[in-house]
Amino acid sequence: MVSIWICENTSISRSDGINEYRFLEKQRRGTYQEDERNYDLMRVIVMRLGARGENSKDDAIRLLSKIFSVERTAEDKKAVLSEEFHIDVTEEISQEVSCMCNLSTGILDRGRVEGRLEGRAEGRVEGRLEGILETLFGLVEDGILSIDAAAQRAGMEPAVFEEKYKEYCKL
Repeated sequence: MVSIWICENTSISRSDGINEYRFLEKQRRGTYQEDERNYDLMRVIVMRLGARGENSKDDAIRLLSKIFSVERTAEDKKAVLSEEFHIDVTEEISQEVSCMCNLSTGILDRGRVEGRLEGRAEGRVEGRLEGILETLFGLVEDGILSIDAAAQRAGMEPAVFEEKYKEYCKL
């Protein structure tokens, strides 16, 4: 059994790489040793598609880098298959490439939406915290609360609160 993993990797030092992993026997107790053919039944191949993958000398890395590129359109990918790799782009292959491109676009779009939602939620939390801190800074400024009391209400260490208060006072 062979399992192939394709990893996008933008690190130049690790791009254009193919590694194979397999099982090895390690005796923990006793002296019995199994024949390798009885236990080494699976191989894992990891192909790293990196920043230079589209220019790789290895055909498999170059092909996969171009096919999985998010910058290329479905039409570009079909042209690469046909013109560069001499693969007959049948109707079935054409549909698969289009489907793959739509899927990756959908995943990318969903990631963008989720990122925006997370960013907005974080912004709201930060905005509320800033509002609370401004109120506490005002109470310290008016002498109603001490730095320690205000820091405690903000759930902060007094030294951290005092540093932020000094920054606030400079504004």
